[in-house]
Amino acid sequence: MSDAKRKQAKLVLKRKLFHMLFVSFMLVPFLVELKIGEYMISYIQYFSILLGFAVVVNVTLVRMPEIRDEIIKQSRLFRRQFTEIMTSFKPARGMAELIEKFDESLTRFEDMLIREISLLERDYEKRGGYIGMVAGAASILIVASFLPEFLLPSILTLFTIDVVSAIVGAVFGRLFLPYSTSTLEGCIFGAIAFLPVALNYMEMWNAVFISFTLAFVEAYSIEDNFFLPISCALLMYAISLFK
Repeated sequence: MSDAKRKQAKLVLKRKLFHMLFVSFMLVPFLVELKIGEYMISYIQYFSILLGFAVVVNVTLVRMPEIRDEIIKQSRLFRRQFTEIMTSFKPARGMAELIEKFDESLTRFEDMLIREISLLERDYEKRGGYIGMVAGAASILIVASFLPEFLLPSILTLFTIDVVSAIVGAVFGRLFLPYSTSTLEGCIFGAIAFLPVALNYMEMWNAVFISFTLAFVEAYSIEDNFFLPISCALLMYAISLFK
């Protein structure tokens, strides 16, 4: 693997770890009973709250560069002024030198952190924020409202097809699909990852069909976090009509 491909694979892995963390919150209603006193929180209410949270986080991240730059600017100004004050006192000059070295180390750490964050952000995320988080939450809320019986597999598309296809494509991908940035290898392994989920809801050939169809939805949709869950629910509903 070339250095460029290894670097790209590491970035994809880091992004998908953040993605999986957010998707994990979508599984909470299936793992614990959500109650406030005697009041039960429904799926729709829970995912509405999650969507609201995603919007707030997204808006914050859109403004993050200017907020981050101002915080760092003020922090560095304070440290410089503090060092100058300490240096002006002879007994404290030894301490001032230590503070200055600490300040230099902290500045290098801040620069490294900013560089890492910039690498993790894709170009459209820098312009419009982390729209995938909002799109995923909105999609799951729609499924919860109209086809709740297929809610769990719809969420799991984001855990399986989305994650596996991206990581396999970044690490092993060689054959790019026409008119797509996705790879054939990623598409195949993404479908295989979802197949055990689909088999819990339908027979083998239907499960194979829906798994590969969703893998191609992931490869060609303009926002996979939105279209994957909805496509999953609609396809499973359509297949259930012919049972």
